[in-house]
Amino acid sequence: MNRALPNAHTRALDIAQAAWAAERCGQFEAGLLEYSDQWAEPDYLPSTEGLTSSLGAELTLRFASLLGYQGHFKKIKDSQLRARDIITGTLSVFEELGNAEKSAECENHIALTYSRTGEFAEARAWLTAAMGRPLPSNNIHRLATITYEMLIDTSEHQYDGIVRLYNEHESTVRAWADDWIGANFYINAGVGLLESGRHEDALDAYELARYRAERSSIWMTLGSIENERAIVFKGLGRFAKAHRAVDRGAQVYRSIGDLSREGMLLDTKASIFLAEGSFIEALKTIEQAIGILKDGENKSFLAEAFATEAKVLVWLDNFSGAVTALFEAVQLARTYSGNRFAKSLISQFEETVKEKNGADRPDKSRPHGLESGELELVLPPSLAGHERFRGIWINNDHLECVGLKRESLAIAADVPVKRGDLAALCEIDSGEIVCGFYDSEFGVVCLEGCDSVPQLFDEGSVRLIGKIIGKAGSPDKHGKRVVTPIGSRNSFSEF
Repeated sequence: MNRALPNAHTRALDIAQAAWAAERCGQFEAGLLEYSDQWAEPDYLPSTEGLTSSLGAELTLRFASLLGYQGHFKKIKDSQLRARDIITGTLSVFEELGNAEKSAECENHIALTYSRTGEFAEARAWLTAAMGRPLPSNNIHRLATITYEMLIDTSEHQYDGIVRLYNEHESTVRAWADDWIGANFYINAGVGLLESGRHEDALDAYELARYRAERSSIWMTLGSIENERAIVFKGLGRFAKAHRAVDRGAQVYRSIGDLSREGMLLDTKASIFLAEGSFIEALKTIEQAIGILKDGENKSFLAEAFATEAKVLVWLDNFSGAVTALFEAVQLARTYSGNRFAKSLISQFEETVKEKNGADRPDKSRPHGLESGELELVLPPSLAGHERFRGIWINNDHLECVGLKRESLAIAADVPVKRGDLAALCEIDSGEIVCGFYDSEFGVVCLEGCDSVPQLFDEGSVRLIGKIIGKAGSPDKHGKRVVTPIGSRNSFSEF
């Protein structure tokens, strides 16, 4: 129930000020409890009886903004819609009063309610409206509009936009923003700078964000900073540091009960496992993230988690499962966030497939094979009758069953190739050299690795280099390599 208000104006002013202070350090539930312990009830609204229109609207705005934040973190059903409806009513009051500053603040918070559910097009429309208000460039609510635009750019992977806003407004933010806006501005800036290849600038931005967040005890922002630092370390290949950072961030969110962002950090952790090649751990982690995010309101977080799952499944050779996960991601993105976000997820998936196929093809050579004139070979008697050879560098693990590990130098002889022989061929268009157990029928050439999906080629699109007859050892002090014979596929069936 509402607290007794012996002096309605004074009490309302005290509550509004306490709510603002709680909001700026991320203590959202504490701010809501200034109103009532019944704040979560769907029909609850703060009483504005006896208040001026301006103070009543301020009291209501502070309540609704806190409700939006807390509802997002605690995954309260329909909290964003409820907050949005309240703020929309408050906006009309401020517009009638001709208060451009408070109108812009309302529009900022309406945009946030849309962004939390992944509805980015609607969020941008409200930020455009806020930007149209006649406010000074150093006004806190103008700086908030810029920061929230960067937030949506981050969600939609529009990194050029982030860097543009950073370059245009950093000096103003540094001088005039409070710690809440400043910390979030520098977090988003760090994301854009990192994706632009400016790693050191990104780390500097995160340090500025950390300083502001620690100064005002904004724990939820500190969790985000750890997440972004983890992404930097992942990009630099420092996986142990990346895991430590993301675990610290997840612990922060767990301690304050922010389930949505805990799920987001688990998505990041899965991507770290993926980058270091720990695919089973990546799958377990992303499934945990999806389990958390499915119950939340932020569908963009969930869409990204499904997209990560799709990428993991590609590397686990479960292409049908990967396509199913991608379909889920794209449907969520298109429904809640728009086609641009959906296209970015599809593009990331396509890059993963290209990377997988490039690493996984049995066996793409280094840019050029070694001709026989460049090799000094010591051949056993069984191979001495061959006249022309070519060295083929093996760049993956699909022929380990015949002793051809990654970085091995296979020796191909220019002799006829039969079904089951280990062969090397060249794709005519790309010039890439591919190796595997050979088969050909009805104009289709098939190359298969020890345990991989066969690759199929049109007979007219490839040129046979020859039969792989052996593996060359390391050069001796005279530069000569001893060749160990390799037989046909049937020779290895007993193993």
